[in-house]
Amino acid sequence: MGAFMKNSVFSRLSQKIGASPGEIIFIGETQPEKQTIYFHQFNKDGYKMTEIHTLEELNRISSKDYTQWLQVIGFGSESILKSISNQYNISQLTMEDIFNHDHRPKIDINGDSIFIILKVLTMDENHILRKNQISLVQKKDILLTFQSEETDVFLPLLARLKDPIKRIRSRGIDYLTYSIVDVVVDTSYAVLGEFHNSIDDFEERIFENPEKDLQKQIYRMKRELLSFRQKVFPIQDITRSILTSETSLITAETLVYYRDVKDHITQILEGSDHYNSLFSNLIETYLSQVNTHNNEVMKFLTLIASIFIPLTFLAGIYGMNFVNMPELSWYYGYYALLLLMIVVVVVLLVFFRRKQWF
Repeated sequence: MGAFMKNSVFSRLSQKIGASPGEIIFIGETQPEKQTIYFHQFNKDGYKMTEIHTLEELNRISSKDYTQWLQVIGFGSESILKSISNQYNISQLTMEDIFNHDHRPKIDINGDSIFIILKVLTMDENHILRKNQISLVQKKDILLTFQSEETDVFLPLLARLKDPIKRIRSRGIDYLTYSIVDVVVDTSYAVLGEFHNSIDDFEERIFENPEKDLQKQIYRMKRELLSFRQKVFPIQDITRSILTSETSLITAETLVYYRDVKDHITQILEGSDHYNSLFSNLIETYLSQVNTHNNEVMKFLTLIASIFIPLTFLAGIYGMNFVNMPELSWYYGYYALLLLMIVVVVVLLVFFRRKQWF
């Protein structure tokens, strides 16, 4: 219990006790020291990506002729991050949320910006849910994203940006924001598929060989599913806020795509609820199988005991030391008793078989 509290969200949030509102304090498992900044610029005629080391370099290559995306990976240099926040008028409270990697997914729509926090969910080879937070700040002429570590989930999006025939190359910043949200949702679909595969695997193992720690594994996956749903559910509120907002930063054409995202989130949540019920059923099935196995063992032992009871009875009678026991002096008495015991065993086995007790 102590180890859990040490690594829990509430324990990490205790770092902010006594801090001023808007004070930037990294909250997460470990603060990434490495920092990489990519500056993407694209339009229908071309795409280019540049790794940025200073803000002066960014300002020098920035062009209004392109749709611009500043991608910050890692939080090694707080001075550069503060310079970026000052240049693009990102509030201190927003930067505080960006540095809080235990923050719940959310959206803030202001007059000149849209701020979104999302969780990129993946499942590792040990079936442990991994969460990588990404924060988006959409301005009128640029999109800024902040994430603690690099992830492969954006590779398909980058491939689309490099392809001149893709729709994203001729769209604006609002469509780029939608595309990132859509990639995050698609990744959640893939994770949901992992839960489906786990359920199929557990079903086979339960009926083939329900090992002792199987119930613990099922329960752990059920907890991972609940954590998954907790991280996905707020996206429904995010899309609802976007669809009901009257911000000029999102065009009516892009809103149509957000409706599609909302439908996908609804499907994911319905699927997670269904899988949660299936995991509960798996636990019940496991317990039922264990009880059935135990009953089979008890039935087998009972049958063995039922066979030996009359044999013990016969052995007990002729094991008594009375003087007047004619069978003891009979020459074939021993063989007759053995034959009687064999007959009793055969009769009981035939009886049990007809009753289908084995």
